[in-house]
Amino acid sequence: MRPCLEKVVGEMEDHASRDETFVEQDKAFHRILFEPLGNQLLTNLLGVFWDVYRTIYDAIDTDLAITQPVKTAQDHRDILNAVRDRDIEKASELISEHFHGIRALLANRQVEQDGRAN
Repeated sequence: MRPCLEKVVGEMEDHASRDETFVEQDKAFHRILFEPLGNQLLTNLLGVFWDVYRTIYDAIDTDLAITQPVKTAQDHRDILNAVRDRDIEKASELISEHFHGIRALLANRQVEQDGRAN
């Protein structure tokens, strides 16, 4: 397993233990995880995702980045462990759940914004 992933997850856990967010480590985790695939389209899409995510994060007056840092850090630890164990099915399931959580968070934020606009 690439030691960089372990380092990044450790940094996430350190931030989470202080109830701090870790957007840059989250971004690095996904970049390091998917880089070995050599899929330039995926790499570009992840880059666009993080650019949009950062724009949204900077534009609103709330902590959209990570609302549950301990859980989010544990999610990344679980993904890392599945990858390390070469459990492709588990890793895929965990990554899918992780991105579903991000989509749900963004959707909830949109509903909150729409409710305030009315």
